[in-house]
Amino acid sequence: MVPTERRPIAMVFQSYAVWPHLTVGENVAFPLEAQKLHSDEIRARVEATLTMVGLGGLADRPAPFLSGGQQQRVALARAIVKGAPVLLLDEPLSNLDAKLREDMRAELRQLQRQIGTTAIYVTHDQEEALALSDRVAVMDKGEIVEIGTPQQLYFSPQSAFTARFLGQAELWECRLVGRDDREVEIETAWGRLRSRCARDHLGDSLALMVRPEHIEIAESAAPSGHVNVFAAVVEDVLFAGRLVEYAVRLGQSRIRVQATSARLWERGSQVQLRFPAERCVIVNNRA
Repeated sequence: MVPTERRPIAMVFQSYAVWPHLTVGENVAFPLEAQKLHSDEIRARVEATLTMVGLGGLADRPAPFLSGGQQQRVALARAIVKGAPVLLLDEPLSNLDAKLREDMRAELRQLQRQIGTTAIYVTHDQEEALALSDRVAVMDKGEIVEIGTPQQLYFSPQSAFTARFLGQAELWECRLVGRDDREVEIETAWGRLRSRCARDHLGDSLALMVRPEHIEIAESAAPSGHVNVFAAVVEDVLFAGRLVEYAVRLGQSRIRVQATSARLWERGSQVQLRFPAERCVIVNNRA
């Protein structure tokens, strides 16, 4: 029941909430003035914080004369100048263009490490969540589905919802047919695979997840008996410069595969797909 103005929390709003009738320095000084600190201390902390966020020398600039990225920095400076142990950020980069958003993302991560404040960051942008966070909570309908490091959630999701939500994963129904100390063997629509990414306790309805960039595509060759290798045909090609996305027909399934543009495959190419066992993730197939 702590009054709002006394809570040791700072916040960065989605809409910046920079006051247009105040200068940059006055915006940043506001929380310190509310604490009734001495003017000399306020001035020193404002100048230090503005320098930290790349706005040094702009304390006297009218807030409306700033660009969107600069206003976001003012909002960030106003939040961190308070020195609160918890910083809340509500989609703070959603109003920025793509290039500025990418630059601010890197700066935010560096700044958070520099000040050492616990930050809770709300976003719908999956790349943003993975790039900025030490731990990610995936939510669905107001409830937490799964919590883990970005690497855990991306490489080894425990639920079908997380697997579909993060990245571009596709799931295929499968059936457990064998298990040893290191791997499980599953039956899919196009054959049997071995996986090293399966939980100890699996339900009756299972799904295989392999992310498009983890499927290896290579020149077709005579059957070699290698595990998790299948003959397939390229049906469609989407060239995007650095990356190329292929739609590949494997049995009755159409599978997305992503690869670099160092090697290009044309439509109709006979290829082989390899599903690395360490990237074949088995999840319980529920929403």
